[in-house]
Amino acid sequence: GFSDGFLLSFSTKSGELQKVLGPIAGLSALPNKNGNMILYSQTRNGQPRLYLYDGKTKKAAAVGLSTLADKCAWNEGNSKIFCAVPAFFEGGTYPDFWYQGKVSFTDSLWQIEAATLQTKEVLNLPVESVFIDADKIVVSEKDVYLVIRNKENSSLWSIRLPKD
Repeated sequence: GFSDGFLLSFSTKSGELQKVLGPIAGLSALPNKNGNMILYSQTRNGQPRLYLYDGKTKKAAAVGLSTLADKCAWNEGNSKIFCAVPAFFEGGTYPDFWYQGKVSFTDSLWQIEAATLQTKEVLNLPVESVFIDADKIVVSEKDVYLVIRNKENSSLWSIRLPKD
């Protein structure tokens, strides 16, 4: 929210600690499995905004979605990112208000192509009149399913992804 965050990298070989990102207001980060790309959210004008940081070029690009990196997951091949995107944000300090349970969201599911930053909506929630505020997302092998935990009641949801 109001405090700046930093993402640090620690080398177990050299013992060196390096700053990767920061200072960034409301930082939440999700590196891919290789650690060379980092999806992160930054709070701007009261809303979290997504960015993709390329560790090779040391440049970040805006993704064009407003959500927290905590509501996202990389696929197995590091080519796609799946995110739960809230329909709207109430006034508040993010990500703090969401972590503290002061606000809940009604999410829809989006896919981001990591190479192009192209986005598309995968599923518009609610499902069967159940509002889902996703806080854990897991992508199955070959991008067949998303498994989502609803922050509201810890229920698990399995959603079959449409084929490209």
